[in-house]
Amino acid sequence: MVRQYRISGTFRRTASNLIALAALGLAPAAFATVAEDYTIKASAIVQDSPPQITLTWPSTKGAQPIQVYRKLDEDTTWTQRLKTDLACTATEYRDANVAVGVAYEYMLYQPELRGRPPKRGYVSAGIRVPAVDDCGKIVLIVERSCALVLTDELSRLAQDLMGDGWIVRRHDVGRSDPVTSIRALIQAEYTGDSAHVKAVFLFGHVPVPYSGNLNPDGHSEHRGAWPADAFYGAMNGDWTDRLVNAATAARTENRNIPGDG
Repeated sequence: MVRQYRISGTFRRTASNLIALAALGLAPAAFATVAEDYTIKASAIVQDSPPQITLTWPSTKGAQPIQVYRKLDEDTTWTQRLKTDLACTATEYRDANVAVGVAYEYMLYQPELRGRPPKRGYVSAGIRVPAVDDCGKIVLIVERSCALVLTDELSRLAQDLMGDGWIVRRHDVGRSDPVTSIRALIQAEYTGDSAHVKAVFLFGHVPVPYSGNLNPDGHSEHRGAWPADAFYGAMNGDWTDRLVNAATAARTENRNIPGDG
């Protein structure tokens, strides 16, 4: 299991065996595919006397009640649903049943209604939680054209990551390198030290994997393969190139036929 980050104009964090910031659903063609359709942009305010964590977020413009879940930061399932669901107009939730020094993760969930996609928001928060000095190893994948012009900035990035508790393992790749060869670099790092390799950081125009047979924006002419950075973060499982045959998408990138890579 590794976490994954990508910086290339925008910041994305995706998941397959990872932790996700937002989950995609299907939206009808009548609605544009924008972040606000799928996410609740929550943040947290903490106080230690009395201990409480307050979650805040902008209005979701949804019509369904908002559900609040909580788990310990290290847990892998959302087992605790907090109290009564909040009104769809709610923009705040205060949790007073918290302990100082404990890290919690919250999920806000608003179900779909009349074709609008469900929304999710995630926050990790705690009061006086001890700093993590050893985060493990992070595999830094840098696209070479960025490496040539951002030498100082990439050096600072590595220093910042080390200062945050990471051991950095850097690899520079080409913009046109096969996604399978880039994943092989990551897998080699993981296989060599699976107990400590915890994250992947993609910087620059690292080739984007495309996978699947879907159209999350609801447009039939977009059905096919979509960006799947999770390919770089999933260390287990079988990613085939033989099951989908979808050749009618308007964009070449979305077409997905057996053996096309």
